[in-house]
Amino acid sequence: MLDSDIDLRALRYFVAVAEEGNFTRAAERLSMSQPPLSRAIRELEDAIGGPLFVRGYRSVDLTPAGRVLLESVHDVEAGMRRALTRTRRAMGAQPLRLACKGCDAPLLGDLVAEYNERHPDAPAETVVTGSASHADRLRDGSLDVALLKEGFDGAGLDSEPLRAEPVVVVLSARHPLARREVLRAEDIAGEPLVSEVDDLSQLLAALALGKGIAVVSTAIGTALAGSGSVVAVPVTGLPGSVVHVVWAERSTSTAVAAFVRMAVEAVSASAGV
Repeated sequence: MLDSDIDLRALRYFVAVAEEGNFTRAAERLSMSQPPLSRAIRELEDAIGGPLFVRGYRSVDLTPAGRVLLESVHDVEAGMRRALTRTRRAMGAQPLRLACKGCDAPLLGDLVAEYNERHPDAPAETVVTGSASHADRLRDGSLDVALLKEGFDGAGLDSEPLRAEPVVVVLSARHPLARREVLRAEDIAGEPLVSEVDDLSQLLAALALGKGIAVVSTAIGTALAGSGSVVAVPVTGLPGSVVHVVWAERSTSTAVAAFVRMAVEAVSASAGV
């Protein structure tokens, strides 16, 4: 077997043996008999040029080369899944996946509702994104569209500004600046900013504990201040908070284009532009 002859079936057999740790169980999993499976693994090892398994009486273990191959095959499988997902999405076969930081959830919810009303056969849905940044997930194809505040890493991404929102400073009610009626930009120049949070509850907890301050839209600041543990103070000398609708530069999805167009139109209409 030459390198060019190593096909996906041989790799699938390898993964089954590696994960089961036993040729008999792997053969049962693959609905085949053991002799052809053993033969296929030997041919794969011949093609690669060395053993992939340490064979015991009842079980097998991966060699160092086998561990490298298993990790690489898993990477290939993940890449294929992403490719299929992007292909199906480009054909309109799967719903759009959208996300935002918790601060922008009301805006995203309104946009998703309007989009789904216009496109009931190809709906959009919001997803929880975990620890990876939204920009990274847009780049790797696990997100289609995100709402991001200005300042995100735009490499490989396209974006359109949606709106600029007035900002306030939110800080613990025990903070020395909490009693001020208005703050200036220079008043908060040395204050630590709380930014690495996924939702409003995390932001509120960090602020209430005095871990820093946050500069957020007036609407979000008012909502946070309702808890009583933090206050929202108007600030001068800072630009508004600009929200962008962002997508992957390489995207050819008509659904993504339709959502972006609808989002820009909807926000402009609500602002009377």
